[in-house]
Amino acid sequence: MSDKNRAILWEEFNWKGIEKLTTRMKMVIIPIGSCEQHGPHLPLATDTIDCYEVAKRV
Repeated sequence: MSDKNRAILWEEFNWKGIEKLTTRMKMVIIPIGSCEQHGPHLPLATDTIDCYEVAKRV
């Protein structure tokens, strides 16, 4: 993935970096997933993990 198409993850920036980014961004995707049980074989954050990965790839 080139830098141009690389996901911009806000958690990797400090507040000054985010302030600069928001002056040129038109949209953000905020991934929100459930935290619930999926049986003994999956973590509670399964929905959150899936949602986060889809958001990064969009």
